Amino acid sequence: SLVAIALAMMTSQVDASMYQHVGLGICQPESGEEYSYIVRVGVDSHSACSEACDGANADGHTSRYHRGFSIVRQAYLRGDSNYQKNSCLCFYDYQHLPENSEELENAWNRYDGGSGEGPVFTSDESPGVGCYQMLVETQQGTPVSSELDIIWNGYNHGQ
Repeated sequence: SLVAIALAMMTSQVDASMYQHVGLGICQPESGEEYSYIVRVGVDSHSACSEACDGANADGHTSRYHRGFSIVRQAYLRGDSNYQKNSCLCFYDYQHLPENSEELENAWNRYDGGSGEGPVFTSDESPGVGCYQMLVETQQGTPVSSELDIIWNGYNHGQ
């Protein structure tokens, strides 16, 4: 229940972002434009992709432009793009990819040609691909009081 979630959050710190499954396919903003993204191969679950995207956002600057991710569960060809099985795509607003570091460069490939911006609105219904929208972004050790306020306000207004 909502109360149980709020109580659990009050007694522990959240060390990962929260995502919501949107649907099948590559995530898209309301404009329908493609996001810029980083992609990593060898990620076999949505939870592992979530953790990988959170790790890529460690610089703090790009996390506010991170919109969500898609996990490719089977090889998929989309237009000029060919996504391998177990690929994790982390989506960002136009011109807001994480800074290129040696660690990122070794693990991720970059696609900065997308002009999409704003929250994930829908997915393109591509088979074998799951789209997840970021709901709450938190850093390890960060107090979650603002998220608790949101939950409690929603609970109180729902009564």
